[in-house]
Amino acid sequence: MELRQLQQFSVLTEALNFHCAADRSHIAQPPFSVSIRKLGEEWRVKLFNRSPPSVRLTEAGHAALIDARCALFHAAESERVAQATVSGTGGRLRIGFVGTAKYKLLPRLLPAFQAEYPDVTLALSERGNGEILRSLEGGELDIGIIRVPLATRSQVRSSLVERDSFMAALPADHRLANKRRLSMADLADELFVHYAATELHKMPPGLTIGLAVACASVNETS
Repeated sequence: MELRQLQQFSVLTEALNFHCAADRSHIAQPPFSVSIRKLGEEWRVKLFNRSPPSVRLTEAGHAALIDARCALFHAAESERVAQATVSGTGGRLRIGFVGTAKYKLLPRLLPAFQAEYPDVTLALSERGNGEILRSLEGGELDIGIIRVPLATRSQVRSSLVERDSFMAALPADHRLANKRRLSMADLADELFVHYAATELHKMPPGLTIGLAVACASVNETS
């Protein structure tokens, strides 16, 4: 059985006339009739009852038509997906992201991306900085959204997509509570509420190190 035979079978079920169906299939009627006959022989059923000039589907033909059309649809869909993947407008895109990206960055970017590339399937997974980098280097992810600075060197190429502002949560009666903007110098001697030592993995290590270095640098130069 060939795909063209299913196409010819489907056309004949619509035309119910061998001559018209052959014309629609851009083939002479004799080879068209042979193709339909061979299809029935291969399936070991009679697909049509012929009583010239009319043609009627048999019960077996009706049953086969449903799956034949499904097969034709999936064949066309497979071709479309393959072509879209090659052209970069389809396929599967694996994205790893740090938790904070889901609050503002992803809700802003994903709808626009999916509107422009509706045939791309997105596989999203929340991970830590280190795991994202390892997955990118290992070929398990296509794109990673991480926080910088990084605690370790990586061969992954990166581009800046967004800058975030940090906020300091202070008691209402704190001496700095009424200041609209704070610098690291303002906070250098303050105590920070941090993750417990056993849970530091929840915070990007580069950010943790960067905060400590920034405070230390202020103390050294002041």
